[in-house]
Amino acid sequence: MRSAILALTLVALAWPLIHGAPQSATEAKVEVTRLLIARPTTLEPKKDAGHRGSSNPMFMEEGVAISLAVTVPGQTILQLDRERSSLKLTDDQGTTLKPGTEFDRRTIHFDPKVSDDQKLLQITVGSEQVPSQQARTIRLEGQLSILCGEGKETSPVLNLPLKKGQRVEAGPVEVNLAGGEDASEDNRKGKRGTLGLGQQGHLIEKLEFLDQGGQPIKSSMEGRMTFNKDESRFYFVETTTDALRLRVTYFTKSTTVTAPLQLAVSVGL
Repeated sequence: MRSAILALTLVALAWPLIHGAPQSATEAKVEVTRLLIARPTTLEPKKDAGHRGSSNPMFMEEGVAISLAVTVPGQTILQLDRERSSLKLTDDQGTTLKPGTEFDRRTIHFDPKVSDDQKLLQITVGSEQVPSQQARTIRLEGQLSILCGEGKETSPVLNLPLKKGQRVEAGPVEVNLAGGEDASEDNRKGKRGTLGLGQQGHLIEKLEFLDQGGQPIKSSMEGRMTFNKDESRFYFVETTTDALRLRVTYFTKSTTVTAPLQLAVSVGL
């Protein structure tokens, strides 16, 4: 069965509270930036010789996806606290758009992305169900818990030889070198390293690799992952030596910003 997609760009606002501070101290803003609805349809796409009749993959699933943009003026956003965040989708006809399994991309899920300047948090919420045909609005209720950093500091230069098992401490974060190897990429030669940051890794703002003279070495973060709250980051460092040094910029603690949501998003063709 094919699906037809309705895409809307919208703006809605929510004004959250910060734990342990007056409401007026900080105003966080939540904007609904996009609504996608994929409804089942009996229409078949025109066949294309180059794609053997296949259609755009977006049309092959039915459900709802809502994109949210979250900002907290004056604060540095670290990450979404998944355990303390909960959202519920319903329509104005009483239909609950139920979640499915955690790993099903069509269900209610969080796909948080923090911008490079840590001023914007983007989240996608979705369901594999569609609202009723008579629905005029979709309601989004619940709360978002957002971790923001406080007390920024920079560590002294730390020796971190590129050997598995090396550990250094930067404030509340223990940096564990989980692996390292020679690598080449796009005519660049260097080292590829995996840094285990434990459960406090979200407090790190920046990692800088330095040579023995204390000069920065060009590097890039190739990715990051979190498993059981333990964070790992993967780096490519443009150096041929294992004798690396590290400087870490981190936050000494995090503050939870709770954003209660009661939003109504219009559905229209």
